[in-house]
Amino acid sequence: MVSAGLFCSAAQAATDDVAIGFLPLDSVSTALRKTLSPQGRFVVLTQNGTVRVIDAPEKIAEARRVIGELQKTPALVSLELTLKTGMRRVTRGTSSQPPAETVDIPIPQRIDPPRIFLAPNGQYFVIPAQPRDFQTRRVGPGMTVNISPTGFATLDAQINVSKTSLEGGIAQRFSGTGALEKRALIAVSRRVSDPAALRALAVKLGAVTDAEPAWSTAATELAVTPEVVRDGLILNVTPQIVAVTAASPVARRIPISACAAPILVRRDTPATIDGLPHAQPEFYRLFFGAAGAGDDTITSLTASTAVRYLVPVAK
Repeated sequence: MVSAGLFCSAAQAATDDVAIGFLPLDSVSTALRKTLSPQGRFVVLTQNGTVRVIDAPEKIAEARRVIGELQKTPALVSLELTLKTGMRRVTRGTSSQPPAETVDIPIPQRIDPPRIFLAPNGQYFVIPAQPRDFQTRRVGPGMTVNISPTGFATLDAQINVSKTSLEGGIAQRFSGTGALEKRALIAVSRRVSDPAALRALAVKLGAVTDAEPAWSTAATELAVTPEVVRDGLILNVTPQIVAVTAASPVARRIPISACAAPILVRRDTPATIDGLPHAQPEFYRLFFGAAGAGDDTITSLTASTAVRYLVPVAK
């Protein structure tokens, strides 16, 4: 919590949450101390990327304007995307065994029923059931005890529990640096092994038409545009093919818009999505070179970011 003074009077004070995105916290504090009235205060809520401002309405409006100006400070964004293919969902069974040795368990012989109590202030309270008159019951291997208001019982039992998790897979990491609100290009494959198959896939996904000339070589990349939003950064990720035809040596960038996806990354927290939309195993094998992607496997894409401002945000 960061405070800039005492509360405003109840008649004047208002409260509003202002998005701070990835701004340095000390810069936010410095700017607000200069902006708010002596009676105003603020609390930085890092978990949702906002600052709660408590002051007169006109001071809150000024604080919002100042924070908006700080957001325009030039900054670099470090981007890291991790593609994990070839994962499989595995269900494993575990068991909860009864006691392995003889133990003594206190068992209530009498349980008073719940009661409703009326307090002097007119409110009702419930007093839960109360166990009474405990006696020890010796329980050996292979036996469990069920306690109920009517007594107890013993029986042979074993509780089976299953747990499902994702296992295996191969991770590929791609990184780059860009600027806020500007497109950054992250290289995936400098030269794909089968440009003809990749061209056919581009036709299938609607990126090019059947009239597209044959590709002599092709490379792949991810175009990522970081966009500041209230909750953090939206990374607009679009796969792109850099194609060269035999007729023209000039490379041409072809976006695969059908597989584009926005990824919301909050402050200091990586975000994971279940792969790219409309991307089948064939896409991951041809575009990313992910040999482990198959019809019976699961794919995920994890994004993480770090923002570094190039000049002091606030003096």
